[in-house]
Amino acid sequence: MELNSDWDIPEGLSPLGQKAAEAIRKFMEDNEEDSNGGCTAFYSPQEWKERGERYGTESELLIVYDGGPMSRLCNMYCTDTEAFDKALSDAGVWRENCTHWYGAIYPL
Repeated sequence: MELNSDWDIPEGLSPLGQKAAEAIRKFMEDNEEDSNGGCTAFYSPQEWKERGERYGTESELLIVYDGGPMSRLCNMYCTDTEAFDKALSDAGVWRENCTHWYGAIYPL
């Protein structure tokens, strides 16, 4: 299965941010989630700052999950996040929910 452009990895990420984005893409591909609901899944911290966002600007990677398949993996009220969090941990990162629609990825 090939992922659509929702999952494109932005330029300008740190090596750890790149690794995290690749791990998330692989996880989603392995779970047959080819789309992120029409929204861009990944932003670099610089892109995030340029958007005027307040939270997560010092992270390695920003992930957007507003209504997409990542929302069930990142929403604090969901219980099926263990495998996703394990994939992130294996990549050397953890996620923080910044709001109900996006999160930030940081080094362990």
